[in-house]
Amino acid sequence: MKTAAWTTVLMFVGAVLSLKDANWLGNPTKHNLGVMVVAAMAGALLGLCIGRIVKHTTTRLQKLVMWVCAFTIVGFALGHGNVPWSTTLKIIGYTAIVGLVVGSVHYLLSGSPRAQH
Repeated sequence: MKTAAWTTVLMFVGAVLSLKDANWLGNPTKHNLGVMVVAAMAGALLGLCIGRIVKHTTTRLQKLVMWVCAFTIVGFALGHGNVPWSTTLKIIGYTAIVGLVVGSVHYLLSGSPRAQH
């Protein structure tokens, strides 16, 4: 249930934040609606990752991967737009590294699986 809530909320946040690129409310062209759909999908994927991170049944290694995925999606959201793809890919790479660091810290601080029971 938490995963569905995270996914839904962040999908709507992505759609609202897409207004910075395209005014799909005031000018509903195919391009502007496409930007909204891509932003909503990115928000939904981010919500899915965060929903899996906060779930108690997710293993430590899965949480590490989800942190990297979540930060990669954030990097895509930050880096897309009126910049070359090389710049977007650099930003995605940097945020993926940050996600790896955050996920590794989370992995190390969560302790061994036996200590959690």
